[in-house]
Amino acid sequence: MVYTVMQFIIMLLILFISGIFADRIFRLVAFCRKTSSIFTALIFSLFIFLIDIWGLFIFKDITHFPMLVDSFDCLQFTRRFIILSLLIGAVIGGISGLFGWILCRLRRDT
Repeated sequence: MVYTVMQFIIMLLILFISGIFADRIFRLVAFCRKTSSIFTALIFSLFIFLIDIWGLFIFKDITHFPMLVDSFDCLQFTRRFIILSLLIGAVIGGISGLFGWILCRLRRDT
């Protein structure tokens, strides 16, 4: 029971930290002076999770959540999943930050 709870906490931390990381990249690229919002971090976390699950379905043939939880028993898989989530978060944050910067510049010109 305790082991399952710890795995759940680790999974939530992986999702939330990658979303916060993507939000910070977004704010840096967009030159946004607003503070970070938990809502944008959660939206980024959702997109990162969907991309991760899609990639695991395609490349590792993980089709159900219990299969994903079983895969986290291997430390090498966990490490790769964390690094992949952070890289995906950086890419998504950078692309959306670029779009945010362009939209901000267009609104100031009009």
